[in-house]
Amino acid sequence: MLGPGVVVVNGAAVDYDSAHRRPGAARRETSTMRHALAALSFVAGSLLAAPACAQPAEASEAEAEEPSEENDEPGPDYLRAFLWDAAALAGGSIWYWIDDRNIVDWDFDSWETRFSERAYRFDNNEVPINWIGHPLSGAAYYGVPRANRLSVPMSFVYGVVTSFIWEFFLEFQERFSLNDFVSTPLGGVPIGEGFIRLGRWLDNAAHPALAWTLGLPVALHELLDGRAVGVEDGQPAEEDPGFADVRLDYGFAWALPGDDRAAPGFDVSRFGMRGRFVALRGYRQPGEGIDGFYDAEVTRMRMDALVSSTGAGFELEADTIVAGVHAWALRERGDALFGHVAIVGTSVSHLFRFENFDPWHERLAFTGFPGLAVELEEHLGLASVTFDGRMQLLFGASNASHEVRRWVRAHPDAVPASLLTRHAYWNGWGWTARGRLEVRVGPVFLSALGRYVAIDSQEGYDRNQADVTREADGYGQLLETALEARVHVGELVVVRARWTGQRRFSSLDEITSTGRLDRLELSVGLRQ
Repeated sequence: MLGPGVVVVNGAAVDYDSAHRRPGAARRETSTMRHALAALSFVAGSLLAAPACAQPAEASEAEAEEPSEENDEPGPDYLRAFLWDAAALAGGSIWYWIDDRNIVDWDFDSWETRFSERAYRFDNNEVPINWIGHPLSGAAYYGVPRANRLSVPMSFVYGVVTSFIWEFFLEFQERFSLNDFVSTPLGGVPIGEGFIRLGRWLDNAAHPALAWTLGLPVALHELLDGRAVGVEDGQPAEEDPGFADVRLDYGFAWALPGDDRAAPGFDVSRFGMRGRFVALRGYRQPGEGIDGFYDAEVTRMRMDALVSSTGAGFELEADTIVAGVHAWALRERGDALFGHVAIVGTSVSHLFRFENFDPWHERLAFTGFPGLAVELEEHLGLASVTFDGRMQLLFGASNASHEVRRWVRAHPDAVPASLLTRHAYWNGWGWTARGRLEVRVGPVFLSALGRYVAIDSQEGYDRNQADVTREADGYGQLLETALEARVHVGELVVVRARWTGQRRFSSLDEITSTGRLDRLELSVGLRQ
């Protein structure tokens, strides 16, 4: 017996209902989202808990008595990073074989055909599994070597090799997932770097009480390695903490969807964390110079949990400039800076957006390939003007829940890709550009942001490609704009008002849909 939302297409049962139209599916996807959020907490702890390198062998008595001016920073520990990633694979393998839910994906058990073209496909898991669960795994594979002081390229190699071993060997019962092999190692770089930079900054710039709470795992390993935990008054940091702008905040918003369904407005509460970390020599300090860098010294990450009376959501955005050039010419007058700063390089990024509200449903995610990154600053004493921009090619996923049902009705004899019929989204390639301009006058900050995303679907690699009789060509666009006014009250409190507008266009062949969501938010938070 076929359940609700299931139609028969060319003799095959096809479930085209998306989560927003079928409560049961919504509950399952929301449950998956809760598992993904739990995994986020676990991975964050795992990243920050990755042990720092062991101290060198015990110093002699004479060396212990004489103070050394050299930095006692540990060197890279390749073996420990390898063992940690191997342990992650071992734990994942145990789960893979004992959890009966994985059996449903065991569709490819022949080693002889492992090297054939049909062994490599897009898997058809839900959006949260593919686009936040797997990148978080990649963040762990990459972040563990980084926590053990390995370079960015070497840590990326660890992540790629670990991900390949998982996909090709340990999951040999399944087809090799092409989308996972892109989003896991590459998407894990900016996410993992964000967690590592946060942990290092807390350990080298925050009071021990804070380092032992938000940075607890790092603090434990620093203690085991005989290094100081946190920084107390008068105590110098063991490493230069660099520049950091870290904020925790709560915001309440009223959202107005403006698509053709004319749905009513709804409330949204947001609990957010955002941080920007810069570990460049001379950054925002008097002096001048030009330096090249290649160790992901400029990183930002944002996480927002969304709660509403009509649903829930989660957003994660991370961006890392992995290499580039830093030029600065600054002078100081009193406590004010005058001059210029420019950072130009190449960055990688990952965006995951999951919004599951009754009147508005969005699933948009992508991993950004190395692209152009520009950050410019003009300091004018009590005022400043900053601009940062990004442009990248991407591999991502776009929601098609509004189009799938209409497409199936328009093509009753066709069997589309299983990813569309099971989860109402598709994977594809595209590009993104983002720009942000901010003007500061004293404690008041005014900013404007614009983002454009375009994704075109990739056909021919569905997990059940042999059953597909007609491909549906998908295309999606996002135009997002935001205006913000922020006031820093003293050294700790931030009050913010923000308007955000999302404009969406998506299509499957001739079937198109548009959507609009405007959100006005007031928030208050704490900053470092």
